[in-house]
This record gives sequence, C-alpha cells and structure tokens, in this order.
Amino acid sequence: MKRLEDLPLMVAKLGIEITALTELVKSLKDQGRVTSAEPPIDATELMKRLKISYPTLLRMRKNGELSFLKVRGQYRYNWREIVNNYSGKK
Repeated sequence: MKRLEDLPLMVAKLGIEITALTELVKSLKDQGRVTSAEPPIDATELMKRLKISYPTLLRMRKNGELSFLKVRGQYRYNWREIVNNYSGKK
C-alpha cells in the first residue's frame, strides 16, 4: 500500500506522463495522423469494407500500403484516411 508521504511524488510523475501524452497527441495531429473523430476500425472490419482476405491485409500492411496504429498489440485503421489515400487510384 502506498503511503501518504509518497503522494506528491506520484502526482508529479502523473503530471509528467500527462504532459508526454499531450505532446504525443499534438505531434500526431501535426503529422495528420489524427484526422477525424471517427473511431479506428479493426482488421476484421477493414477486410469486410475492402473485400480483401487476411493474407492480402498482411501484405498491404507489410508493404506500407495501409497506415495503421498498433494499440495493445492489435492493429487499428483509420477508414477515412484509407479511403482518401485510395480514391482515384486504379
């Protein structure tokens, strides 16, 4: 159990972590990686929308054809970004 004397140090560490996360979000926004309020979709939903198989998804991800975020070991995709990247390409 944490002691009351440790509270100021814990609050300071939390403040540092919040600042780091805030800077990360700002950086992602500046890079255009945070583009919409729409939640990212998982691989199953992406395969369904693109009508592709799992091996095709893996190949596209490996070749850099799909941008993604890895969250807790799972890949997530921004649908709007993918549509914008592929609209007009044939």
